[in-house]
Amino acid sequence: MRKVINIVASVVILAVGVLCLQLFGEKPEIPKQEADQLSLTPLVETAEIQLYEEPLWLETNGEASTYRVLSVGAEVEGQILNKPEATRGGKFVHKGDLLFQIDDLNYRLEVERLQAERDRTSAELEGLNVELNNLVPLLELATRDLTLRQKQTARVKQLYERNATTESEFEAAQRQDLTAQNAVQSLHNQRNQLMQQQVTKQAQIRLIDTQIKRAQADVDRCDVRAPVDGRLVSDVVEQGDFVRVGDTLVQISDASRMEVRCNLQAEELGWVWRQEMARGGDISVLANASDDPISIKPVPCEVTFAFGGVETAWDANLVRFDGTGLDRETRTFPCRVVVSNPRATRVRNSDSGRLGIAPPVLLSGMYVTVRIPITSPHPLLQVPQESLHPGDLLWVVRDGQLQTVKVSVVQKQGDVAILSSDDNAIRNGERVVTSPLSSVFDGMPVRVSEVTR
Repeated sequence: MRKVINIVASVVILAVGVLCLQLFGEKPEIPKQEADQLSLTPLVETAEIQLYEEPLWLETNGEASTYRVLSVGAEVEGQILNKPEATRGGKFVHKGDLLFQIDDLNYRLEVERLQAERDRTSAELEGLNVELNNLVPLLELATRDLTLRQKQTARVKQLYERNATTESEFEAAQRQDLTAQNAVQSLHNQRNQLMQQQVTKQAQIRLIDTQIKRAQADVDRCDVRAPVDGRLVSDVVEQGDFVRVGDTLVQISDASRMEVRCNLQAEELGWVWRQEMARGGDISVLANASDDPISIKPVPCEVTFAFGGVETAWDANLVRFDGTGLDRETRTFPCRVVVSNPRATRVRNSDSGRLGIAPPVLLSGMYVTVRIPITSPHPLLQVPQESLHPGDLLWVVRDGQLQTVKVSVVQKQGDVAILSSDDNAIRNGERVVTSPLSSVFDGMPVRVSEVTR
């Protein structure tokens, strides 16, 4: 009986549910919008696409570093006698300033010894000259005696041939002739020997002169002077220290020019190469003409540093690539920018108008901005940044209808987006939508507001 009651109750509940569904379960009817409201065309604000006539600046950040650091070493050995206080680490020195003074006593004594040896050799050479001068009259006398002996021998020979003299007298005349010839030959040999000694002494004098120059150079090297204008990075010896040849005395940071290490994106480098192609021809031809396959001609640019509310600028040149090519971690091209005159600064006041501080020179370690001016080979266009939508899309109004156009964005500067026009997707003078829309589709009819730019 209880089971029958449960079944009947279930059937009743199901019947009540079906009845309620029929009465209250119908979908409410959505009010239809009036036809005039659906056909209302959206009102949009627009801006005109204009030519971008300013220089295109490629900007990247980098760190300034010293062009080179010179290690000044000792060229002679000895004790440091003097170290001026103005040559301590961190001081700025000029080319030729005295840095260290090494004891030069031994080197000055060596110069004096060599000069004394040269004087002795010169005196010996003068003695040879005197002997040669004395030998000249002796040689003349011996030659005249030989001539007389030869004439006497000829006369004795004629007598001997006529049997007017004996053979012993003829032989005696020949012996006297040979004796005279031997005397002349001995004098000739002596003269040649003296002349050779002259050549030897002259060579010895030249050798001594070279040794004197070397010894004098060692004396001069005892005064260690700055090879370039720069700042002393570190000094490792003090007055009284003994140094040997090759020991490092001080390191000098060359202040004649500075370098900036920076990185360029592939797109930015592409603009640089386009400019090179427009100026000098095909990049591949330029690369084949050089031993370096990725060489680049110097590109003028500027380096700026903001400090104390003031922006300071220096003229520079992008001169070369750094490393082996593309950086594997950042996928950028490491480059080197050279500032030829770090002291030639240009100061730009801040917009706030407050008094700022400008560094007098570009210093190592400054985090700077490199700005490269680029001349585009084709016209560039500009639009307000609010007209640019995700995916680099523009809403262009053409014949009262909205068209979605994908563009190539070159750069964004302030509230302006710079676009490329080489694909002819957009043209100068067309209008783009700057106001927001809830939904957009190609061919959508729009009305242009009178508030335009």
